Parts: sequence; C-alpha cells; structure tokens
Amino acid sequence: MKLIVCLDENDGMMFNERRQSRDSEVIDDILENLDGATLYVSSYSEPLFEDLEYEISEDFSEAGADDFCFVEDIDITDIVEETSTFIIYKWNREYPADEYFEVDLDLNGFVLESTEDFSGTSHDVITKEVWIRG
Repeated sequence: MKLIVCLDENDGMMFNERRQSRDSEVIDDILENLDGATLYVSSYSEPLFEDLEYEISEDFSEAGADDFCFVEDIDITDIVEETSTFIIYKWNREYPADEYFEVDLDLNGFVLESTEDFSGTSHDVITKEVWIRG
C-alpha cells in the first residue's frame, strides 16, 4: 500500500486532535496520481474528499498493494511493513503539534525517489516527497 501524509517542518501532523492545515491543491494532486487505485481515508479525513470516490477505513486493513491511504489520525506503526511507498506533503512551516510522524524512513528501508515543490491554495510552497522501499 501507499501511505500519504501531510507534515509541518517538525514532522507534526495534528494539534489538539485537529489537522494542522489543509490545501485543495494537495487533494487535487492526490487524485491525479491514483491511476485507478482505491483511496482509503478515515472518517476524520472524509470531509476533505467529499463528492469524490474513496473508501472509509479506520485501520486500512482492506487496502491492497496498489491502493493509497490518506493518514491523519491513524497510528500506522503496525502497517509500515506492508507499505511500499510514502507520499509526504510538507507544509514548509512550523505549526503547533502534539501528534507526530514517527516513522524513520531510512531505518525502515525507504529511499527518496523524488521531490517536487508546487504552489498551494493555502501555502506558497508545498514540497511533495515520494519515498519508496529500497
């Protein structure tokens, strides 16, 4: 499976049980890259994808090898071994955070395949990193 996360400069994901930020250009980029695969989101993330095609999952156990899972509020430590790709969108600014991305990509055998900067609707620069299992 391919996991998608949004992080601030300090790898923060959430603060006070809420997402730090959101950007419609990130959602558009995710949808453009699905290539017919299924997108899984938690019920918390569902409002970001309203009127779009996705599946609801609270643990991503249904996701296949080529499917994408958008992660905001789910502990992914148990599914890192099943993950082939991490797609990380970085906000390029610091936000308050109390939930962090805890996966050490290097130690888990991932290598940086590509990086790309683009303009978002809420951020001047968003960096997209694609990490693949080496």
